[in-house]
Amino acid sequence: MKSELGNIGLPRLLHLIYLKQDETAVLDIMREPVKKRFFFRRGLPVAASSNVLGEVLGRLLMQEGIISEKEYEGSLEAVLRERKRHGEVLISLGLLTKGKLEEFLRLQLKRRLFKVVDWEEAPTDT
Repeated sequence: MKSELGNIGLPRLLHLIYLKQDETAVLDIMREPVKKRFFFRRGLPVAASSNVLGEVLGRLLMQEGIISEKEYEGSLEAVLRERKRHGEVLISLGLLTKGKLEEFLRLQLKRRLFKVVDWEEAPTDT
C-alpha cells in the first residue's frame, strides 16, 4: 500500500495497518530531510529506524542518564571495530542488561512514532 500521508492521515493509516494484521509490514515516512521506517508485526509497531542523530539508542541512553558521553563514544568505537549492533556492544561492555535494552528500544520506538504523530500536515505547494 503506497499513499501520500496528507491524503489519508497518519492515524487512519496506522489503523489500516492494524486491521490488515499482516505478519510483517513496513511503513516509510519522509519529511525531508527526516526519514523514518516503522516495522510492524501483526499490525503492531515493533521497531523503527530514523536518520535523526538525536534519536539513536546511545543518545537516548545519555539523555536518560544511563550512560555517560565517554561510555557512549567508547561504545561507538566498539560498534565500528566489532561490526555489531549498538545494543549488543552495550551489553557486552556491561553498560546495559538485555532487559534494559529491550525497555529502551521500546521507548525509542514510542518516541520516534510520537514525533511523527506531532508533525503538522504536509506543506502544500504555494
